[in-house]
Amino acid sequence: MLAPKAAPPALLGSLGLVMFVYGIGIQYGKQFFAGLTSAIVMVSFGVLMQATFSFVAASYFGRHAKIAEPGAAPTVVPTEGPHE
Repeated sequence: MLAPKAAPPALLGSLGLVMFVYGIGIQYGKQFFAGLTSAIVMVSFGVLMQATFSFVAASYFGRHAKIAEPGAAPTVVPTEGPHE
């Protein structure tokens, strides 16, 4: 390095980065948030459909598969005894 004390302060580099990101945000921000909004709508719709399907499936299998009656405690299967 030719002159180590001639390096610019760190704040100058940070300021340059902030100005660059700000300029990109001004130029492409509207497109970015428009795309993000449409993606959020699609993801929200998918989550809603998945939750609805899971609820319907759990309700159906819970009633028709005779897994357990509502309010019933889980049962323990008896074993033959301790194995030595």
